[in-house]
Amino acid sequence: MVEAPLTIPAEWREIAQEVLFHGGPALAIGAPGSGKTTFCLYLAGLFCRSGKKVVWIDADPGQPFIGPPSVISLTTYTEASELLSRKNPMIMSFIGNTSPVGRLLEMISGLQKLYSLAQSLNPGLILINTCGLVNGGAARELKCHEIDMLSPRYVIALQKGAEVEHLLAPHSHRAGLLIHRIPLSPDTRASTREARRAAREQ
Repeated sequence: MVEAPLTIPAEWREIAQEVLFHGGPALAIGAPGSGKTTFCLYLAGLFCRSGKKVVWIDADPGQPFIGPPSVISLTTYTEASELLSRKNPMIMSFIGNTSPVGRLLEMISGLQKLYSLAQSLNPGLILINTCGLVNGGAARELKCHEIDMLSPRYVIALQKGAEVEHLLAPHSHRAGLLIHRIPLSPDTRASTREARRAAREQ
């Protein structure tokens, strides 16, 4: 069966073109099922088709696109066709759980190691796809450390309403940081907790 092509919102196209012009790093945040990975695939594909290398840091130990669960990982893409299937990570950092809760030190230290490697690879874009933890004190602390440590040029928030505004507010006046809020793709389907658990087990 041939799948219908993904519907790309105009806001996705606009921010992707802006990042392509100015460069990253770009950090994507959003709740589970918000379409972070789908947006990252779209953005990475745009860079690859423009002849630019993308270093993708998968900072989601619960629903990773690159490595296995319980790790965060890094890999590079130079061809858009490479994005059609999962690619083996170049390097991984063990978190020890599919949830960052109780593993903030491992998350931050691991991310710092991966980011240092990413910078050394001279990419056209460093792209960080964060985990879906957006509620509670651990979420605020983790996102604050991620933004402080990585100093991205762009934070791209995917949200239906205002579910991640409390994570963005502490950085609203940060010099050099551009925060963009974009909608979910109409094709995005929120997965249930049971479906996410099944995916991790698989």
